[in-house]
Amino acid sequence: MAAVCTMVGRLGDGLVLAASLEDEAGSTRLLEPQTQAKRLLRTLSYTSPARASLDAPPYLLHYLIELDVIYIAICDAHVSQERAFTYLQQVAQEFSAQYGDRVKEPTRPYSFIEFDTTLQKLRRSGGGRRRVAELDKKPQEVQHILRDNINHVLESGMSLSDLEGSSSRVSQKYRGGLKNSTRRCRFYAKTLVVLLILLILLYWSMPGEYFIVL
Repeated sequence: MAAVCTMVGRLGDGLVLAASLEDEAGSTRLLEPQTQAKRLLRTLSYTSPARASLDAPPYLLHYLIELDVIYIAICDAHVSQERAFTYLQQVAQEFSAQYGDRVKEPTRPYSFIEFDTTLQKLRRSGGGRRRVAELDKKPQEVQHILRDNINHVLESGMSLSDLEGSSSRVSQKYRGGLKNSTRRCRFYAKTLVVLLILLILLYWSMPGEYFIVL
């Protein structure tokens, strides 16, 4: 089972459109992660990365933005990003098929609460093997997924786009340093080769008596 809690919200105002828990009896332990997820819905904007994974101990919170809708899955820490985002992609496909043209209509939370039935079916079927196979054929674009602590994101007031920019700058700085190091190594190697050639030429051009043969 990919998620212990799934939440669907509207991008722009963070209105919760639908939600589902794996186990209602365990809802108490999910109160804090759910609160964090709702705050995240209000934090995300049109400039935020399309997907990210955030640490929300003891869980991981994964989100996906598609067609002005935010899909959030709260998962156990052992669930891989690939599995979580495959699940979210399936949820996005089902939700878009059922409510895609009505997303802007709701004015109250949980207007599409009946979507919980679909979410339960996806969880019970492991996400639907046929749909998983179909998705595996498509580029999942999960090579680089932002990973940070959700409390840091929410409490610092730093937008996820800022975090992504910082991550990109660090990556570019690292690549720049690596490129400079490579250039220096090549320069030293070329210099050494030139010096060796000069020494060889000097050896053959000097009279024999200037060299000591051991």
